[in-house]
Amino acid sequence: MTQYPVHVAFPGRLIFVGFGSIGQGVLPLILRHVGIKPDQITIVTADEAGEKVAAEYGVRFVKHPLTRENFKSVLDPLVGRGDFLLNLSVDVSSIALIQLCWEKGALYLDTCIEPWPGGYTDPTISPAKRTNYALRESALALRETMKRAPTAVLTHGANPGLVSHFVKQALLDIATDTGVEHGDPGSRDDWARLAQKLGAGCVTDVNALVVEGDDLVAGRYAFGGATVAREKVTTPVKVFAVMPKTFSAEGATAGAGAVQTPSLTVESRVKVVDKRAKEGDHVNLDAAPLIVGVGRGFNAREDLALGDELAGALGAVVGCTKSLADFEWLGEDRIIGLSGAKTAPDLYLSVGISGQVQHTVGVSSAKLIAAINKDKDAPIFKLADYGIVGDLFEVVPRLTEEVKKARAGS
Repeated sequence: MTQYPVHVAFPGRLIFVGFGSIGQGVLPLILRHVGIKPDQITIVTADEAGEKVAAEYGVRFVKHPLTRENFKSVLDPLVGRGDFLLNLSVDVSSIALIQLCWEKGALYLDTCIEPWPGGYTDPTISPAKRTNYALRESALALRETMKRAPTAVLTHGANPGLVSHFVKQALLDIATDTGVEHGDPGSRDDWARLAQKLGAGCVTDVNALVVEGDDLVAGRYAFGGATVAREKVTTPVKVFAVMPKTFSAEGATAGAGAVQTPSLTVESRVKVVDKRAKEGDHVNLDAAPLIVGVGRGFNAREDLALGDELAGALGAVVGCTKSLADFEWLGEDRIIGLSGAKTAPDLYLSVGISGQVQHTVGVSSAKLIAAINKDKDAPIFKLADYGIVGDLFEVVPRLTEEVKKARAGS
């Protein structure tokens, strides 16, 4: 019988809320590597999914959908001081469960912040309060009310959070066990080289990663961003290189660790004959918290001064569609979209941009999107949280003036 290392003993109770593919995959790992017995674990879920898995491991399985009205009465006898609630559910309020855990003195971990049903779609709630950003702000506000409460870790996502820990560690373990030098992979190229050394299949530019049965299925843009291809790697070892800003690292904390410098030897026939600094200004759109995007709605290069002034008032940087870089109105480092940066700012303000998919793939992860366009049917409005239908040459100067007034008065 295989003996697995037990990393920590846990004397309390463990409650799973939700038991889909991630829960079913994590349960045996917990039983292997945490000092906990099956009779300390209870699963509370909305349907029969995973019931056979729970029975296989001797874990109590409770089919009882949680609602705003019943969640306290269902969980109250199951959660107490020193226990641990692992939330893997959907349509169950993360904030409500955190507050319950704090009241009971229990630890909390979830994979994705969730509202009660209707939290994203209820038309009686303002659009701003129906966003994931609003949920995040509500969760962060809890810290001020319960500073001495048990630890709660939010949005440590199943994909790629928990899954990435397992997949990447497994890849490093295989390299170690087979005597392959792996260094400390930190970039897409590093992981690709390691995959090549191990004979592993690799999918790059991944923008989604989900577990389906025994398979990891990656999503990546195809046909110029017009569709998403779903790809499954069939090799025993699998490597997925995820696009920047695809998944948020919010909530992660720095840990102590040793710095390792990988010793990768790459043969190349390329000879560097000269190095020259790139001309013009440079921006880092990936790191920008506020971005003003400009597009074909501007009639001439000189008109971009309107966008520059608005960006200056907001403290934002200016990005653009590929067409404006093609016109040489702005540099290529300002392109946002399939051919440029994939951003995730706190605010993206689109000005004079129609919203074709080749551009919006670069801003879809923004926490808040606002748009100005004279065409009420422009695709950008389907993505935007807020929109102004109007002539940018009239709207932008007035908006810039109001922003300057507001900031001067603050």
